[in-house]
Formats: sequence, structure tokens, C-alpha cells
Amino acid sequence: MTSRHTSEGYALAGQIAKGQRATSGSLLRTDDLDEARVFLTSVYAPHHITAVERGRFGFSLRVLNAERLRIGYSKFSSDVRLEVPPPSFYVFCYAPSGSVDVVSGRRSASVSRTTAAVLSPSAPWRFERWTDDSTLMAMRIDRADLEDDLAAILGRRVVEPIEFGDKLDLTKGRGADFARVLRLLQDDVGQPSQLAQQHPVMASHLGQLVRSALLMSQPHNYSDKLDEDRGSCLPAAIQRVVDVIEDDPMQLVSAADIARIACMSLRALEKAFVREFGIPPMTYLRQVRLARARNDLINGDPDALTVSAVALRWGFGHLGRFGAAYQERYGEPPSHTLRRGRRGLEFVVSRPPWFEGELGNGYDVRRA
Repeated sequence: MTSRHTSEGYALAGQIAKGQRATSGSLLRTDDLDEARVFLTSVYAPHHITAVERGRFGFSLRVLNAERLRIGYSKFSSDVRLEVPPPSFYVFCYAPSGSVDVVSGRRSASVSRTTAAVLSPSAPWRFERWTDDSTLMAMRIDRADLEDDLAAILGRRVVEPIEFGDKLDLTKGRGADFARVLRLLQDDVGQPSQLAQQHPVMASHLGQLVRSALLMSQPHNYSDKLDEDRGSCLPAAIQRVVDVIEDDPMQLVSAADIARIACMSLRALEKAFVREFGIPPMTYLRQVRLARARNDLINGDPDALTVSAVALRWGFGHLGRFGAAYQERYGEPPSHTLRRGRRGLEFVVSRPPWFEGELGNGYDVRRA
């Protein structure tokens, strides 16, 4: 027999999994470990959860879910361990109350009201040692969104994954500046702010502001470039090539075509591109084509568009190699991007075997 709170929780989990908007009034609450796993999977990703302490288990999750902005506030009544395989997206997290130890690959930090961390999409995560009063705020950040924001700040395309440092001190320097920006998303007690809930467009703009502020505050492998003289620009020949590629990446077929536009030898051009971007010009061209393909997949109708059609449109004749390059770049197969489109990310939502028929409305529910 399911309770009213359980039924409402599963329905809300399905709503979030479909990418539908949910405000700070969206509260998931349970005293069942399996249900907690369902709710967390719907908001973030499949994972394994273990209760460290014996006794009564309790969990609550308050969710803000809007376009390109998803924040959860998780609270457990006893210590647990959450283990997450590499999820393909970043998570910014800190604890408005108490503390939680977080591990991302070989990096670890104890997040609290004064210390935050960004978890890498390419490494497994672990959350453990929850103090009795812990509330964990975790903001999901899609890799493509973060790279787009960084590219806008740099004025050039991001070609390598963004790797953040271990932790961010929220009490001083740029960390304190970021903490002030973060308050636009939450009130003084760590709940989603009214401003973030008013309209999905407002929430999306706030999300972009927070992502950009994070890039300027938390050290990462592009920080040195952000600190360089803003007046610096690309050499004229390289800028000319970049402009042509960005304007129409399909008009260039070979490295020789690019060299002619630059009026440089192929060897000199490759050295210049590696110096400026860390990759040769043909790799840069493929990155642009991949980005255009991703844009088509996000905006396309999955009932009318196919991955193979998009791949061919942008010059990828071998579907298998396109899929592998796309997966490496964006952390998901192109078919997943096409299926979710603008609706938000798809999640596999599991449920206890005794639960039947509560989700309804065609939600995709499978064992995680």
C-alpha cells in the first residue's frame, strides 16, 4: 500500500525526469531507501546508496527545476554513502548547514557553508560522512552549457574539457564574490529564491550568471587565459581562418583549404593553431561541426530527424566514428541528445518491485 506522499513523490520524480518545471514547493520526502534512490536518480543520475548507520532512515529533497537550471537540496536523517558513476555533467555543491565529504576521482573536499566544490563529469563521485544537520545543495551544470559560457568569455572556442580545482573558499576573494551571486538562487536558509522561481527565462538567465561567475571564481585549467590581457587578440591570419570556419564549416574540406585562407604554409598554420588553441586546425574544424550537429539534435524533432541525417549534414560520413567523437565530446550518445531535445535530460528512474502504476502518463520507468 502506497502513501499519498509516496505517490506524489513518484509523480513528481517522473515530472522532473521529463524535464518539466518544478519550483521550491516541489518536496520529495520518504523513509524508504529505495524511494530515496528513485528520487535522486530522477533529479541527477543513477547511483548506489548505502545507509551507514542502523536505525530509522529519513530523506527529503527540495527541487528547483527550470530551463537549463536544476538545483536540489538533499537532507538525510542519518549518515549515508552515495556512489555515482561518471555522469557526463558537472555538479557544484556546498552545504548550507552541516558538512558532507565529497570525492570526485582523486580530488576530495569537505563541503560546508564556507567551502564548495565542483565535481567532474568524467570521474566517479562519492558523498559520505553526512553530519546530523547536513543539507547539501547540488546544482547540476551541463558540460555543453559551461563550455559555451566559457567560450563567450574567452572569445574563442573551448577545445579541452574544463577541469576545476579541489575546492572553493566562499569566505574570501573571488569565492566570496561568487557566494554573493549564489544568493540570487537561494534565500538565507538555503531554499530556492522567489526570484529564481518567477519565470523559467529568469531562472535560465540566473543559471548562466552563476555558471559564468563560477568560471571566474573557481580555479580551473583555463583560468590563466581568463586572467590574460582582455585586449589581446588572435593573429590576423588565425582570426581569418576562425571566422571562415565559424561562418560555414562545410565550405572547408582539407587542411590545404584552411592554409590557403590563412596565406600560410600548412606546417606554420598547424603550429600557430596549436599555440593558440592547443589543437591543429582540422581538429578545430571538427569541433565546430560537432557543435553544429549538437545544436541540430537539441532543436530537432526526434520523430522526423535521425542521427545519421545530422551526421551527414555536417560532414561525418561514418556514423560509428561520429557517435564515438560525439560521446567523447559531450558525454552522451547523439541519440540521447535527439530524444531529450529541449525537454531536459532523460533519466532512468527505478522503483521498488511492490510499486505499480503510480507514475502513469507514459513515464519511462526501468530498473537502474
